[in-house]
Amino acid sequence: NSFCTLLNDPACIERGATTMGGIKNPEGAKAYLLKHGMHQFFEELANRLLTEQPEDPLAFVEAEVPKMATEWREKKAKADADAAEREKQRKADEDAAAAEKEKEKETAATTSSNADASEKPAEETTTTNDDDADKKKDADAPAADEKPAEKEEAPKEEESKPADGEKPADKPAETNDAAAADDKPAETNDTTA
Repeated sequence: NSFCTLLNDPACIERGATTMGGIKNPEGAKAYLLKHGMHQFFEELANRLLTEQPEDPLAFVEAEVPKMATEWREKKAKADADAAEREKQRKADEDAAAAEKEKEKETAATTSSNADASEKPAEETTTTNDDDADKKKDADAPAADEKPAEKEEAPKEEESKPADGEKPADKPAETNDAAAADDKPAETNDTTA
């Protein structure tokens, strides 16, 4: 039988414990072997012994135990180093995740406060720009009932209006012709026809 039987058979553990220093606690012996990984060590030793089946089993065990002990120490040191590295990486990942979460909270808070502050001026600016654009359109475009010629002549008419007490006959002839031309449609302004 392999060492596995020892771990699963309380009577076997009892016998082994009694012969090995008088330990009478089978559960304690099993816990000790499991704690230190020795059950695997002894299973492997037993498996090697049974696989090789040497003529001198004690000489084989004497030769194998030091090699196995070195292998197991190296495995254990590597496993411990790997576990420490995994724990270190886990902590670094947790710290990075916490820092990222904190950064997201700060960014969200900053973004929402900036958005609140920037929304109002943006709306006002848009409204102001729209109003200015409408006013500029109104100023640049002539009214639907106005003709382009009237717009250009309008300042001249104001200048040529008679002041109070003056007669309209004092107007220059050009102004009278322009006023007369204003009454005609724009197409018929040509006097040569």
